[in-house]
Amino acid sequence: MDDPYPLLRRKLTSRQHRFGAIRTLTRYLCFESWEALMRFVLQSFEPALPQPETG
Repeated sequence: MDDPYPLLRRKLTSRQHRFGAIRTLTRYLCFESWEALMRFVLQSFEPALPQPETG
């Protein structure tokens, strides 16, 4: 991924919401870099794997 920030801007269109999410994450988690933070946030938009059904 060349520059993840434009993709994040398309996912979180509100600047207030985007930076609120970043502020909350960085309050509780430490990231190695800006790119690592962007990857972490963008992963939340990927569909989750379906959970196996238990009978």
